[in-house]
This record gives sequence, structure tokens and C-alpha cells, in this order.
Amino acid sequence: MQKLEVAIIGCGGMGTRHTQNLAKLAGVHISAFVDRDLERAQRLQALVGTGHATTDPTEVFDDPRIQAVVIATHHDSHPALAIAAAQAGKHILIEKPLALTNEACRAIEAAVQAAGVQLLVGFQARHAPLVRRAREWLPDSRVLFGQFVCSRWGDHIWAQQPDIGGGNVLSQGVHCFDLLAYFAGAAPTVVYAQGGRSPHDPATTSVIDSVCATIRFANGAVAGAVVGDFGPSPWTLLAYYELFDARGKSATLYHYYEGLCLGTAGARDRPGGPEREAPQQITVQDLSPAEQEDRYGYAALVSEFVACARENRPPAIAAGVRDGRRATAVALACFESIRTGRPVTLDEA
Repeated sequence: MQKLEVAIIGCGGMGTRHTQNLAKLAGVHISAFVDRDLERAQRLQALVGTGHATTDPTEVFDDPRIQAVVIATHHDSHPALAIAAAQAGKHILIEKPLALTNEACRAIEAAVQAAGVQLLVGFQARHAPLVRRAREWLPDSRVLFGQFVCSRWGDHIWAQQPDIGGGNVLSQGVHCFDLLAYFAGAAPTVVYAQGGRSPHDPATTSVIDSVCATIRFANGAVAGAVVGDFGPSPWTLLAYYELFDARGKSATLYHYYEGLCLGTAGARDRPGGPEREAPQQITVQDLSPAEQEDRYGYAALVSEFVACARENRPPAIAAGVRDGRRATAVALACFESIRTGRPVTLDEA
């Protein structure tokens, strides 16, 4: 089997995580490490022991041997890098959010489609073992709730800056918006939100950092979402989801994809109803050793990326370019709805 030649663009935390998972896969060779900080690229290159380090991404785009790239840079740099990679015929794994504006997301999508390459977005939670089990249990959720609440971000970190990282809701909340769409099995169509600036001083930032939203999907499913960096509950931790279908089945994901409760409505829930089955309680300790190690889905995401790049096929589980565009669109619609006090209809053209 011919080795898949991959380059890493952005050698910080996520670039390192993806590199470590790629290095474990047979038939993958990491050819180049790109970062504005050459020493950081060199450190990651030395850790893996293959390829070369550079500060110039055009070296990667101009190298015909390199077939795929991982983009794990600051969010404002995503459009230029992703479009250049697509135009150079490279398959792409890009960290979330896809971009900071709807226009940039559409430009990336157009470039990817024109080039005929695959782009996967780093929404690794789709691959988390308990997320997969929740969706298998409830493949047609109709009423959903999602919560993605971080500890307070520093006022001056790059991801909190509106033009570089977009702030917590756009940077991290897109995880929630994507996973709700994944569970609903349909595109979001209408968003209504309230929120504002809770943990951060409105006098020093323009970033909306607290969102409580309602989302309607194309198939009629509806979801509530709470996103921000005002501090998670010790019970839910960073991420928490509740899913319901139209037949009395439910799933509750808690402790940041480390706990899952699967239930069926019964006699306690409605007079004269059937006896309720005992709920299934699954925690990370019930998983196989391999699943425990990849409880958040990062390794599985990288494995699917490699398969999609080899076969030039769309992902079966991972978020594609359109999914990434939709997640950003929901975040931006939340901001617009908060500012105007009106629901926002998303353009799905």
C-alpha cells in the first residue's frame, strides 16, 4: 500500500494531537510541519522523527507528493489556507470553526467542490463512542437539548479576539451546533436566541459570550442550546445533551461524552402505559480499552480522514465542508438574533 503523504499546518495543541494520532496509523507518512514559529514546527517534527519543518505553507501546496493537509491554525487564517490547499489538490482536515464568516465558509466550500477534494472539519465528538451509541439508540431525535459550557476564557487569549478566534461561542459552540444537527439528522433552518456578555466586560469586548438558543431543523426537529464560558456544572462538565424521539425513547449524554443513559417511557410516565424498562447506564469504564483511550473521538476522526483521502470519498460520520458551514451559520445567526431580537432564517442555497 502506497503511503499517504500528509502535512501539518499549525503545530500547536491541536496540530500536535492530530500528528500523534496520524503517526500511529499504518501507511501514513507525515512529510512536513508548518508553523509561523519555526522552533515550534521543529519541535513537533523532532517528536515524530519524520519530514521537515518550515514556516512557508506554499512549500506544502507546491509539493505534488503531499496528498493531504491538516490545518490547525488560528481561525482567521482558515479561508486562505483551505482554499490554497484545495486548489493544490490536497485533501483537508481543518480545525473548527471552518471560518469566522458565512462568506468565508462559502468560499471554502466552493473551492473544495471545484477541486474535487475532501474536507473534514474537526468536530471529533461525532466519533466519541458514547455519542455513536446515543445516535444508534435514537436515530431520529425530534426534540433535543445541547449544552457546551466552558470555564471562563481569558480576556486576551487569541481565540477570544473577535477577528482572530471569534470568541468562545463561535470557536467552541460550533461543536454543540454541529452535534445537534448530527443528532437531528437535518440541516438547521431557523434560529432564535437571547444572550449577551456575562463573564466578560462589555466595555472591553464586542464578543457575545453567552447564548441561549432555539433551533429548528429542516425535518421539523427542534433543539435548545446553551453555550458560553460562564463555567460548567460539575455534573454535566463541558458538554451535555438530551435527545427524545416521538415514541418515548430518550438518551442523555453527560460528563463530556463519558456518561450515557438510554431510557424508554413507561408506566411511571403516563397512566395505563406499559411497564418501563430499566434504563441503560453506560460510562466510559464500560467501554473497550481502545474506546476508553479514544473516548472523545480524536483518533477515529483522523482514521476517517485518512480513509476519505485515500479513497477520495465523502465522510460517513465526520462533518464535511457543508456541515462546517452550517455550524458557523448557526453561531452567527445566534449573534444576529440577539442583536435584533428576531428569529433568523438560514439560507440553505
